[in-house]
This record gives sequence, structure tokens and C-alpha cells, in this order.
Amino acid sequence: TGTSLNGDFDNGTTFTIETFVRADVPDLYRTFIGRDDFSDVGGEGPAGLAYFQRTGDEGFVGHFKFEADDKSNTKQRVFSLAPMVVGQLYHVAAVGDGTNLSLYVDGVFQSSTPFSGLFDSGANLEGWTIGRGYFAEP
Repeated sequence: TGTSLNGDFDNGTTFTIETFVRADVPDLYRTFIGRDDFSDVGGEGPAGLAYFQRTGDEGFVGHFKFEADDKSNTKQRVFSLAPMVVGQLYHVAAVGDGTNLSLYVDGVFQSSTPFSGLFDSGANLEGWTIGRGYFAEP
């Protein structure tokens, strides 16, 4: 079910979100850190504003992914270069520096994309979770 964290990234411009993670089973989507929003921005229903996961996205199955809505409410994604190996412990970090969103695995740069900072939809933000986000498979 996950653990909720209190903490705000309202300015959201510069941040580092990092954790250690190990996959015990070779399945698809597993969110290990997430922050959700239930404001129905743009009429698309609840949104996962930021989350770190092992993904099942086409072309990246089993890879690490960090996805976040930027200040213009546009989803930005960064992926690891290789998929996770079941049973191996990894240190993963997503870094926003005010200009780019970057992903590191075990201290090694993986990918980056332009990023203006985390989107803040206001009062409908949920807390950060560890172990499960709104869009994680059970």
C-alpha cells in the first residue's frame, strides 16, 4: 500500500529524488516513489504528477523510468539505458536542475530531457508515496 510522505516541491525547479531498489520478480510496472494529483487538470482524470518506476512502456520494458509533469503540465520522461536485472540492488536518482530532468543509475548518467520544473496544480496534490503510487499495478 505504500507510505505517504509530507514534503512539498512547490517551487519544483531543482530537486533530487533518489532511492535504492531491487526487483524480486520480473513483472512490468512497479512504482517505488510517486506523487499523485486528483484535480482532473485538462479533463483527463487524476494524474501521476511525478513517479519513479520500473516500466512496461513499449521499447523500455523493465527499464527504470522517471516521469513528471513540468510547469506547463506536459509529461516528460527519462529512461535507463538497460533493463533492471531481477535480484540486483540499484541506486537510482532523478535530478531536476531547472533546465533538464536527468536519470542516473548507480551514479552513471542514463538520459535527460528539457524540464522547466514540477507542475503544481494547487490544493489537490496528494502526498509523496513510497512503495506505491496511484498508477502502480498492485
